[in-house]
Amino acid sequence: MIYLESKIVPNFDAIALGFAFDTLDTVLQKTARTAEISHNHPEGVKGAQTTALSVYLARTARDKTLIRRKVDHRFGYDLDRTVEDIRPSYEFDVSCQGTVPEAIIAFLDSNSYEDVIRATNLSQDTL
Repeated sequence: MIYLESKIVPNFDAIALGFAFDTLDTVLQKTARTAEISHNHPEGVKGAQTTALSVYLARTARDKTLIRRKVDHRFGYDLDRTVEDIRPSYEFDVSCQGTVPEAIIAFLDSNSYEDVIRATNLSQDTL
């Protein structure tokens, strides 16, 4: 559980945590604490922190190049691919390693909200 403005918030979402705090260190610390409970695995924590980091940087720096660089440096995810690189061989994957980088790449490749929605459908089965 996490304390946010004197309230207990169990399993707080990594995306929301990217908006909830004013420093990157706090965002990553709080995200780790909640992900340890909900995911109970180092890769789950890493994926949650990567998501929170990306949201925090999108909100504060508004620089996609910085997001790509920080995610690669801090967490080692390969973001040097594009949606078009991923799509031909993509298969459903429940792991953080198989979904978090792809979701971030979809955002980084986008120019609009619609682009992101279309890009996240990597298997092209419903849109």
